Amino acid sequence: VQDFPGLCTSLIEILGVENFICKSSTDRLKIQTSTPEAYRTLIHFLKDQNAEYHTFQLQQDKPTRVVIRNLHPSTNTSLIKSELEHREFEVRNVTNVLHKVHKHPLPLFFVDLEPSPQSNDIYKLTSMLHTKIKVEEPYKPKIISQCLNCQEYGHTKSYCNYSSRCVRCGDHHQSSDCTISRDTPPKCALCQGNHPASYRGCSVYKEIQRRKKPSPNNAFLSDNSRFKKHNVQTSHPENDAPPINARTYAQATSGQRATHPSLSSESNSNNAMTLFLEEFKSLINPLIALLTKVISSRIDIALITETHCTSYSHVHIPGYRLHKANHPDNTAHGGAAIFVKYSILYQSLPSVCEEIFQSCAIQMYVNNVPITIAAIYSPPKHNVSYQNFSNYFNTINNNFIIGGDYNAKHQSWGCRANNPRGNVLFNFVNTRKFKVLAPPGPTYWPSSPHKNPDILDIFITKTPSNVHYVIDNILDLNSDHSSVILTLNNYPSINTEPLKLFHTTTDRYKFHDLVNQNLQLNIRLKSNDDIDAAVNNLTNVIQSAAWAANTVKNVHKTNSNSLPINIRILISEKRRARALYQRTRLPSHKQIYNNLGNHLKKVLAKIKNLNYENFL
Repeated sequence: VQDFPGLCTSLIEILGVENFICKSSTDRLKIQTSTPEAYRTLIHFLKDQNAEYHTFQLQQDKPTRVVIRNLHPSTNTSLIKSELEHREFEVRNVTNVLHKVHKHPLPLFFVDLEPSPQSNDIYKLTSMLHTKIKVEEPYKPKIISQCLNCQEYGHTKSYCNYSSRCVRCGDHHQSSDCTISRDTPPKCALCQGNHPASYRGCSVYKEIQRRKKPSPNNAFLSDNSRFKKHNVQTSHPENDAPPINARTYAQATSGQRATHPSLSSESNSNNAMTLFLEEFKSLINPLIALLTKVISSRIDIALITETHCTSYSHVHIPGYRLHKANHPDNTAHGGAAIFVKYSILYQSLPSVCEEIFQSCAIQMYVNNVPITIAAIYSPPKHNVSYQNFSNYFNTINNNFIIGGDYNAKHQSWGCRANNPRGNVLFNFVNTRKFKVLAPPGPTYWPSSPHKNPDILDIFITKTPSNVHYVIDNILDLNSDHSSVILTLNNYPSINTEPLKLFHTTTDRYKFHDLVNQNLQLNIRLKSNDDIDAAVNNLTNVIQSAAWAANTVKNVHKTNSNSLPINIRILISEKRRARALYQRTRLPSHKQIYNNLGNHLKKVLAKIKNLNYENFL
């Protein structure tokens, strides 16, 4: 770009003032449009000017790509397309996947669907063309995309308008038009090395790949997430043992010889220390994360699973009461717990401490309706049957919210695949007309690279129709699980503070003076009526003096969470819009942020006026 002000003037004429924004780098200019129409207009303008550029496909034009497994390779792609269209899917293309080396067809098919809300329903398919299939998201390619036109990385040939470069000789012509012989050494179009431009050992490719890799500092948590045996042993090497003739002070004063533990005892102590650190880490890390989250967020009830607590364990969080259910063998594994805020009125229910289920529950009133809230953990090693679920849920009242780690996977609540326990739970929930509340993102983050994140922590509910909810992920890792937050639009019954006659602001000297002035001691106490009248008079004198000596009037306390759910959602949307505008500084994003802010001000003013009128 030789004349940026002239280019900017031309873009304003064809796009408008608020429909684009530019960013300059060392050798290029990046233009970002705010609407698809402005994007298409800009592309036509650049083509008319014969400009060299590359771009990317619009998000709304990208197809939804899925992988269908277990279909026979000989199946015709047109037959698959017609079958999916018969099931009301809009199909763009179907491609059979070939083996990387042998180029043999595999039982894998790529299916490109039109981007629509109905496209996600394809993941629910379990059979097609009389074949049991599995529908998955495609794996993200690990290699960096390379343009077959200009040989540069980061974009593709379909969206490139640079001059052509040969992959073999590096000259400015198409690779298919190259005339040099195979005996001539190749020349890279990127680094001028003696190799083709598609060579993965190219210095340019290695540099781009190095930038994409995370820095070593980012691996701190993963490297320190568990204590390994060799870490403990290397911190206490064997050659650091004391000298042979060394004795302790107690041995020297008593005339004893120095004793040295054997290598096996030292190894045993290291192993014991390793086990202790692992147990301590598994217990303390989730609790620290829980303390941080509960204190920083206004959480009323916290459901904890896999607590690793025993009968001797106790965790105190200020302002909360703890109820827990440990594993029946009283060892540090499994278990569930509930933290309840002191201000909530509730009653605890009997806990379930079995091999299959560990669960603790409370009962509270929401809108004058009793609702049971329980935390549950089910270890993955057991085979849980339909009858086991039935026996547990029969102990629960009519309305309930039971959340925890069921270790049950099913695609109906967003999991990648089904497991046997998930199939049993799915059938049980459908039979009983219960509802499964699952977060939008994964809650289990395995440390093994061969496993994929998935959803394990869910809620099973049966609540009145007037109880609405919002469920979301909290991406703060607690061990290998992340938390889930469930927000109800109703509030439980609150513990009312007991009435107090004296407060910290009561003037005691004034109280004594008022009692002495109004107290009458020369009264008649001959009958029961005389005694009752004297007691009532004394009570009235004390109450009146205490109220008059109180220097601060009673203040009506309001619930800090008294905003309706729709206003809280509006506040969250405004905060997200503000963060987006602060990142991009686009005028369109600023307009969205201002509109949400003005709308929120009007709604809050209306709520404030209503509360003021109700108070009067």
